[in-house]
Amino acid sequence: MTGMDPETAGGETERPKEPVPQAADVLDSDLLAKLVAQAVAAHNRPRRSALLTALATTIVAGLVAVAAAGYTALRADVTALHAEISGVEARLRVEMHDFRAEMQDFRAEVNSTLLDHTDRLARLETASQHHTDRLARLELAAPQ
Repeated sequence: MTGMDPETAGGETERPKEPVPQAADVLDSDLLAKLVAQAVAAHNRPRRSALLTALATTIVAGLVAVAAAGYTALRADVTALHAEISGVEARLRVEMHDFRAEMQDFRAEVNSTLLDHTDRLARLETASQHHTDRLARLELAAPQ
């Protein structure tokens, strides 16, 4: 091993390897220019067109108008229903008052009839007792 450099004594020398370019890493200038132009065009393009903005505004305004009309119609229906309920309530109160008056009249009539029947029953019991007493006296006085 004479005359050899101690660093090269191992055989091959270690040299740093240069990176091998991959196919994906290689872009030609035309393709790069085209990609940059597309990116710039996409960045500068307005997000919404005026027509799309007008259409969205019209749809939102229409929805708000329909909701307002629905609310107004619902409110009118509720008001009419409230008036109808108030009318039914008033009629029911009048009918209840009339019914109460009829019930009081009926009660008075039933009480009057019951009192009359009680008087008649009392008279019948008195007459029955009178006849029972008379019959008993007649039986005692009768010759056997």
